[in-house]
Amino acid sequence: MIDEARKSKNSVAHLVWGPRGGGTTVYTDAAVQDMPGVLRVTFSGDGDKATAWIENQVLVHVREDWVNHFESAYPGQRLQLIAQLYKLQNKGQRLVVVLDVGEQTPPSVLTKLLMAAKDLGYERKLLTFVVDVSTSRSVMALPSTCWHCV
Repeated sequence: MIDEARKSKNSVAHLVWGPRGGGTTVYTDAAVQDMPGVLRVTFSGDGDKATAWIENQVLVHVREDWVNHFESAYPGQRLQLIAQLYKLQNKGQRLVVVLDVGEQTPPSVLTKLLMAAKDLGYERKLLTFVVDVSTSRSVMALPSTCWHCV
């Protein structure tokens, strides 16, 4: 399912949630095992600059020569260039970002993260997201409009 999503012209994100210890991380790890172009990041912060935080995390985790090659570009522009380069070299497949969100993350911050994923994935079609939320409390408290944001 994730492999098909990263090839699709319509960017799709996956939201995996469940109670702590319920196996969401195991499920997510199994789904992306041996899949090239997968970056795993763990969220920390308040979500105020969620898009910039995700961009920075991707830049930290991709190949160093790619980051250095586009060194003179602004971070957001650099991410766009790296994502496009990856797609060109991999038959149109996008990088996959597995975003681990801890159980202490409040719904307001989770909403900001999901909106950032929507911007980078659905709107700009740069990345495919798998958001792993280790608590149902945060997800269940999201406004209903946010269920459509990923």
